[in-house]
Amino acid sequence: MTRSTFSRARWVRNRVSAMSLAGLTGRLLLLTGAALDSAIPQTVKYGVASLAARGAFALWRTGRENAVANMSHVLGRPVEDPETSALAKKSMENYGWYLADFLGWLRITPERLQRRVREFHGEEHLTEALQAGKGAIFVSGHFGLWDLGGAMLAQRFPVLIPVDTFSNGALDWVVGRVRQRLGFDTVPVERGLRAMLRQLQANGVVGLLFDRPMEGRGVPVTFFGSKAFLPVGPAALALRTGAPLVMCQCRRGEDNGLSVTVYPPVYAVRSDDEERDLQVVMQVLTDTLEEIIRSCPEQWYMFRPMWLRPLSVAEPPARRM
Repeated sequence: MTRSTFSRARWVRNRVSAMSLAGLTGRLLLLTGAALDSAIPQTVKYGVASLAARGAFALWRTGRENAVANMSHVLGRPVEDPETSALAKKSMENYGWYLADFLGWLRITPERLQRRVREFHGEEHLTEALQAGKGAIFVSGHFGLWDLGGAMLAQRFPVLIPVDTFSNGALDWVVGRVRQRLGFDTVPVERGLRAMLRQLQANGVVGLLFDRPMEGRGVPVTFFGSKAFLPVGPAALALRTGAPLVMCQCRRGEDNGLSVTVYPPVYAVRSDDEERDLQVVMQVLTDTLEEIIRSCPEQWYMFRPMWLRPLSVAEPPARRM
């Protein structure tokens, strides 16, 4: 055996061992977390999550400042306004509840999910979108419990979601198993394009989140009266395939029930100006997301800088008519 062959064999063996260790650790974390989740009363679980989120808001300076700056645009109030800070803190607390729910989803069944859903509006819109036989692109933002909105769709249609791979192998294993339990097919984002094209060709559904800020590298849109840059992926995929885009949001209610809404399809129209075509489609999606966030801003979880700079007391926000 040559030195290079031996080195490659050792690399493969170490890689397999690392994967096995990650899977073993992931299984242990999953079983422990699921057991604890089923044993702890819901009120206690959410109470602990609230305390942890408030601690994170106090100690995580970058996340706190980004959340407050983003909320100032949403509310049209300066960053110094107490309501801006209060809603930013509530957003982080709600995200803590979202994380607290996550392991519980391992035990979810279609029946349990249906019992938790109090309202489900607009299923006919996704049915309409699939009638042309080109599939549909389900889009959402980091709002509410977007995974459960996708899970409701996955009970009715095949849903594929491209996902990032976590550097922590055990965490990646756990998250993958929970997503499988919710009914999604997943593919690593680096191999996502071919898989998404096949899914749409089979008249299936592809799920994408699109509100991650791109810091000047994405398509420019007007979002709460200011310029933001969002990923161009949903619009580019729609223009390439002819698949309509369908927004879906899943909101947590006061009784911890869910309200799921599917919005009418958005059809991408191709012209001789591709850049403009992409911008037009993304602006339509952004307008719908803005409407959703306005209705319940404390359920939008965005701890990255969405806009270039926050509002100050001397600079009131621009408003669209």
